[in-house]
Amino acid sequence: MAVAEIAPPINRPIAGIIARLASAAAMALMFALIKLTAARGVHIVESVFYRQLFSLPLIAAWVAAGPGFASLRTARAPAHINRMIVGLIGMVLNFVGVIMLPLPEATVIGFTVPLFATMFAAFVLSEKTGLFRWSAVIIGFAGILIAFPPNGASLHPTGAAIALAGAVMTAIVSSLIRQLGATEPAPTTV
Repeated sequence: MAVAEIAPPINRPIAGIIARLASAAAMALMFALIKLTAARGVHIVESVFYRQLFSLPLIAAWVAAGPGFASLRTARAPAHINRMIVGLIGMVLNFVGVIMLPLPEATVIGFTVPLFATMFAAFVLSEKTGLFRWSAVIIGFAGILIAFPPNGASLHPTGAAIALAGAVMTAIVSSLIRQLGATEPAPTTV
């Protein structure tokens, strides 16, 4: 089976920032809906299932309208399976964390994802990070600690640990997607 040819990735920081902001807004809406549905008795397995089910037609339409289904061929199936497993675990952990914690605290813990992703990019992907980014990571972690209530009264320890594990898994997925993006077209990775 032939692998679709792709152009090398193009760095477009402004487009990346805009996409990241849109992603954060969509994620906030999704987490609020997950919390709402859990409060009404919907099980986490159902939430994960329907989140995946409802995204499938959108992704299929995007692939059909764009590069076509031939672009989904890959020679790196094990890497995609690994990304899928890590992503699914991260999604479940994030959803459980959102259900167990007040939404503001879960969101604050979610802000650790880009901080962990920066660390993984430096250590796993060997990307140049520099003093500026390391300073931002340290300030980011300090800001997250400041954002929590001083007595931690509303913080459920198990929920916080699960949400933090979800943030780490999401950051790992970001690194895996970045690695896949070097050789795979976006539709294949999605």
